[in-house]
Amino acid sequence: MHDFSIYGCDRSAATSSKLSGGGVILAVRNTLSSHMLTVPICGTEYVFAACVAASRRILIGCAYIPPSQPTNVYSSFCDAVDEVIVSFGFYDNVILLGDFNLPDADWSSPDVLYAGDASSYLRNLAATHNLTQINTVPNYRGVFLDLFFSSVPVSDVASAEETLVLEDRHHPSLSFSILAKRSADTAASGYVLDFRRCNLDAIYRATQGLDFPLPNSCSNADVDFDKFCNHLKLVRQNTPLKKVCSNSFPKWFSKGLVRLTIMKKIAHIKFKANGIVSYLDEFRNLRAQCKCLAKVCLTNYLKKIEDDIPSNIKSFWSHVNSLKKNPPIPSCLHFDTREAGSAADRCNLFSDYFSSVFNDAAIHIPDFDFGWNTSISTCSILPTDVQRRLESLDHNKGPGPDDIPPIVLKYCANTLAPHFAILFSTLLAQGVFPSALKSGFVFPFLNLVIVAT
Repeated sequence: MHDFSIYGCDRSAATSSKLSGGGVILAVRNTLSSHMLTVPICGTEYVFAACVAASRRILIGCAYIPPSQPTNVYSSFCDAVDEVIVSFGFYDNVILLGDFNLPDADWSSPDVLYAGDASSYLRNLAATHNLTQINTVPNYRGVFLDLFFSSVPVSDVASAEETLVLEDRHHPSLSFSILAKRSADTAASGYVLDFRRCNLDAIYRATQGLDFPLPNSCSNADVDFDKFCNHLKLVRQNTPLKKVCSNSFPKWFSKGLVRLTIMKKIAHIKFKANGIVSYLDEFRNLRAQCKCLAKVCLTNYLKKIEDDIPSNIKSFWSHVNSLKKNPPIPSCLHFDTREAGSAADRCNLFSDYFSSVFNDAAIHIPDFDFGWNTSISTCSILPTDVQRRLESLDHNKGPGPDDIPPIVLKYCANTLAPHFAILFSTLLAQGVFPSALKSGFVFPFLNLVIVAT
């Protein structure tokens, strides 16, 4: 099984006094990103692993509980599941399966609780995390020892056509498939370039190896400038990616506050499921802790934003935008009978809308004599001037559509300045504005009108 990552838990004296059998193993194909999760709760044989499929975080738990075990063994397993979810965060899907050895439990009525019955712990666990027992394949005695709890739609559980080991008639081999469909929030998740961690030294060495353009050989300055910008795509090659996704918690929540909030939700769900007063007391205690910690986290967050205003105004506006329930620009704009969804189409729609105030008629421009013969086409740009401008850039600003951030231009100012000086001088001489600089990000300030039209 060299194509799989293997996670397991062997039998020990701490989990069972039996000498034969036991232990659990979980194999995840290496094409899926996965890792094992450990919790400091003993009492049963279990293994947990987290994997990512179709951009969804899936928690998989596998357990074996020997026959005729006391109820505290099942309670320990349920506590371990709660601890995994609280410690490592919520998952898009949760799957729990294994041999639980509960032949007398009736899973056709999952809402029925049996006081003192071991299955009541699993039923409460399922109710807490929105799980459903979906195994409908009994063993040869017509009972269900192997259970399958899932929070994600699956195909019907059926007897497996192929088995890894010799099949036990008490435990028929099972087969199933899950629907790992991207949710709307997950589909919006993606990867962006993390320019704060780009390899500036590697980019600097690469720019040192670029050939200087020859001023007299630039027959088409626009084409030469575009080629030079393409060379600067080496910035992307030396910049790592970071994942961005929507967060269900506010930005100012600390990890401790997130953990307390999750624990509070679990305690509330447990109380609603069975009405035990101890869960209500736990919920009230956690709610009080959340309120106190939330005040501290929010105060520290706002103070940090205020302190960063002189040096990094971007954090302030990021906070302002996070308070808005809806984006300032809708994903789809309409003008007359036209509809625009992409960024370029929306810009063109704005252009057509505001072009109505311009007059296309030809205007005669008189000749002016200012007493000198100098024109903009005779101006030359010195490398020292360009370098000084590049070094004055604000490295906290973001990049434009070309994905070249100011921090790179500032760091490589002395190597890029001669190139820009020659190219800009040639562009002025030929009276050309480079096409590569005609694209940019547009952020309109909207009045109090319906923004969709």
